[in-house]
Amino acid sequence: MRNYFKSLGHAFEGLFHAFITERNLRLFGILYLLSLMLGVTLRIALWEWQIVIFTGGVFLAIELINTALEHFTDAFDTHSKGIHFDAIKATKDIAASASLVIGVAWGLILCFIFVPHLWEWWIAQWASDMSTM
Repeated sequence: MRNYFKSLGHAFEGLFHAFITERNLRLFGILYLLSLMLGVTLRIALWEWQIVIFTGGVFLAIELINTALEHFTDAFDTHSKGIHFDAIKATKDIAASASLVIGVAWGLILCFIFVPHLWEWWIAQWASDMSTM
């Protein structure tokens, strides 16, 4: 049981280190919190919460893997222009593209979930304003 808690401690240490040192993770964290606050404000359905939380978690996991790969490859990068440099660059680029793909997907999913709710809210506000005229 002690090993479990030790491993859990290492995982949280890595998570905190990544959020402290990586600008993209901090930006994602802010956007994720804003999406959660918007979900509360708009009172989205349970199934919508499940999708927002799951896709946000997948995005976070891929960003963390991307960050780990960047740190790992940086340990071996000698900035030479040989075959190893090309392989390291390709590794970083491919990992970054995985973050890009899930980021775009996450953004589209948030649009699919929140735009109809925002539209309903806007129509309700407009109708309310029209009825007071």
